[in-house]
Amino acid sequence: MMKKKLLLVSLMATSMILTGCDTLKSAFSKGNNNAEEEQEEEKEQEQPKVEEQTFEGSYTVMIYMCGADLESGYNGYYTNPDSAGLATSDLQEILKVSGQPENVNIIVETGGARAWKSTYGIASDKLERWHVRDKKLVKDASLTYKSMGVSSTFQSFLEWGLTNYPAEKTGVVLWNHGGGMQGVCYDEKKSDDSLLTNEVDTALKNAFKTVGRTEKLEWIGYDACLMQVQDIAEKNSQYFNYMVASEESEAGDGWDYDNWVDDLYAKKSTPQILKALCDSFISDNGGVNSSNGDQTQSYLDLSYASAYKTAWEEMAAQLNGKLTSSNKSNFNKAITGSVKHYADTDYDYFCLFDAKDFVTKLASHSSFSTYKVDAKYTEAVLAAHAKLVAYSTAQKGAGNSFGLCMYWCNSSKYSDMSVYTTSDTNFLSWRTINNTFGQHK
Repeated sequence: MMKKKLLLVSLMATSMILTGCDTLKSAFSKGNNNAEEEQEEEKEQEQPKVEEQTFEGSYTVMIYMCGADLESGYNGYYTNPDSAGLATSDLQEILKVSGQPENVNIIVETGGARAWKSTYGIASDKLERWHVRDKKLVKDASLTYKSMGVSSTFQSFLEWGLTNYPAEKTGVVLWNHGGGMQGVCYDEKKSDDSLLTNEVDTALKNAFKTVGRTEKLEWIGYDACLMQVQDIAEKNSQYFNYMVASEESEAGDGWDYDNWVDDLYAKKSTPQILKALCDSFISDNGGVNSSNGDQTQSYLDLSYASAYKTAWEEMAAQLNGKLTSSNKSNFNKAITGSVKHYADTDYDYFCLFDAKDFVTKLASHSSFSTYKVDAKYTEAVLAAHAKLVAYSTAQKGAGNSFGLCMYWCNSSKYSDMSVYTTSDTNFLSWRTINNTFGQHK
C-alpha cells in the first residue's frame, strides 16, 4: 500500500475512503520520471564538515516528511487537507510530548503535498525545514521546491541535519507511502516520483562523504508500508545500526509518535525506543490478539545483515540447481499458494513474501519437495534470521509474519525487473533466480 491504508481515489467520486495499495500502484506507474532533477542540485552555502567527536548523550531524529495525499487529501480533482492531514497529525503527536532535553533534537523536512493543513503554516510550494523545541515547531529554512522523490533532495536534508544537529546518535525516518522495492516517499507534486532503494543508498553514500562521516548512524525507520525487506535492510546496514519498518501495509495513522518520543526524551536505549515504537503501533491498531487485524512491525539489528545475506545467497545458489524452465511455474505456485504474502490482493504487484515462512516451507512443506535443498543451508538462514530480527510483533490476522520480507517476482502482469536491479539489491544469486525463474515474463 502506502503509509496508511487510505485514500483510494475513484475518479468518478467526490468522496474519499480508506483503502489498500491501489493509489501507490497508480503512482508507481507514472513515478520516477523526474530523473533530470537529480542534476539540479540546490545551490546552498557550503557547510563545514562534521568533525569526529562524541556529543555525549545527544540524540537527533531526522524526519523526511513527504506529505502527499495522506496530508493533502487530493482525490484527483481537488485537495482537502482537513479530510486527511495525517502528516500534521503526527507532528501534533510529537509536539504533545513534554520534557525534551536540551541535547535531544527532532528535525523535519516537509514537502511532497499539494496542500497542508493550516495548523503550522506549512507551505506547499516550498521545501521547509523545522526543529522541535519546547513543544513548538520552529522553522529553520524555506527552500526552492524540489521533488522529494529524487536522491539529491534527500541527500541535501541529510547533509543539513548532520551538519547543523550533530549528535552521538542519529535516527532517520522516511514518512509517506511505501511499496517495498517499488520505492518510498511519493511526491504528488512531481508525478508521484519516489525514492527507489538505489536512490536512498546514493543519498546516504554521498551525504556521508560530503560531511566526512565514517561512523554509522543509529537507526533508520520507515513510517510507510511494506518496507521491511531483506534487500533494503542489507543496503541500509552500511549506514545504520538498526532498522524499523513494517512487512505489511500500515493502517490508520501510522506510528504512534507520542509514545516512542516520550522514551526518546527519557533517554532510553535505542532497542527500548524501537520496541516501544513497534508495540505502540500494534496496540494503537487493536493489539496483538486482533484476529481481524493484519498489522506488523519489527526492528532489525543490522550488524547481522551481512551474515544473513551470505547464508541466504548460499541457499539460493543451491536452489538454483533445482529449478528448470519446466518446473518454474510449479515453484511459483508453491510460493504463492503456501507462503505468507503482503499487500492484500495486490501482492502480485509488490511481490513481497515473509522470508522465514518461505525458508521453513522450503525445508519441510510438501509443495517444495522437488526443490528441497540440503538442510544445512536452510538451517543457516533461519539461524541468521533469528539474530537479524531483533524484535517482531504482529496481530493474529497477520499469520506467519516473522519480521522480514523477501522479494519474489510472481506475476506476469509486470514485465520487467526494473525495481530489482543490481543497484537495488546485493542478493545477486536470489536476483538471478528471480530473473530466470520468476513470473515476470
